[in-house]
Amino acid sequence: MVSVSADTPRPTLLVCIHHLSPVADALLQNGVFCVNVLREDQAHISDTFAGRSGAHGLEKFDCAEWPRNLPERRACGTRWLPSIAG
Repeated sequence: MVSVSADTPRPTLLVCIHHLSPVADALLQNGVFCVNVLREDQAHISDTFAGRSGAHGLEKFDCAEWPRNLPERRACGTRWLPSIAG
């Protein structure tokens, strides 16, 4: 059981990934997980990655512009993180 409250002094985010999801093994092997916080007008991006667009695999990344040559962004000091333009 998990509980998340909006009444905390710090922002809280709960992420649940089904163990049978096609990305579960990749996430476990990579050891890094990135979350992009989206604006309302970027809902199509979350719909795509949630499987509601019909896109599969790497094709899902076609739904947004992923900037290149940005200053280094790292998680846990070891891995590059993607970020959405805009």
